[in-house]
Amino acid sequence: MDRRIGLAACGAIVALMAAGCGTSSTSGSSAATGGSGATVAPSPSSTQPSWVKSLGPGVTVTGSSRATAGDGSPAGVFLTEVKDVESGHFADMCSSFEPSQQATCKSQFGSMPTAEIKADLPTYKNFATTYTAIDGDKALVGSTGSVCYPNTTSKCVTNTDPAAIFDSGKSFATLWNETVNSKNNSYALIPLIKVNGAWYGYSSSL
Repeated sequence: MDRRIGLAACGAIVALMAAGCGTSSTSGSSAATGGSGATVAPSPSSTQPSWVKSLGPGVTVTGSSRATAGDGSPAGVFLTEVKDVESGHFADMCSSFEPSQQATCKSQFGSMPTAEIKADLPTYKNFATTYTAIDGDKALVGSTGSVCYPNTTSKCVTNTDPAAIFDSGKSFATLWNETVNSKNNSYALIPLIKVNGAWYGYSSSL
């Protein structure tokens, strides 16, 4: 399965599979448990970080550590996906993806046994969103915490830097392209897209 675009057989769990993966890996002994989606990270400083300028003109950056599932923000949309994973409401995740992809997502989830879906989904520990960068109808959300994947060698990876990747000096456009085209299990930002005024998880394909 291509973990960067999510569980291909299950549908659009795009950002979900990459969020929280870390800049430093940990062993499988640190397996994460559910219930972590509501974790609140320390709020990023109200002063704009120095790396914001490198993202390019017109890009806005906000702290998203206080985002909550269902609040309509880019980070809130992703936290809704995490909540649905942790609660076992897998098909509900489809509503977090673009309207044009929701029917396919629900069809794919509906055709798979629950046990098979659970066997491939990640678990989270101390997970929290940090910064959100928005450029027009695209958004990238950062996160901290650990994510554990059941079918990978490294099992768990952790990120502790709220500004990881954002502070690389690259433009928003470059970060967006790298995020949506990455296919490895390393830390990645979470891509979202705005459709008809609402934010949804971005997927290049289902």
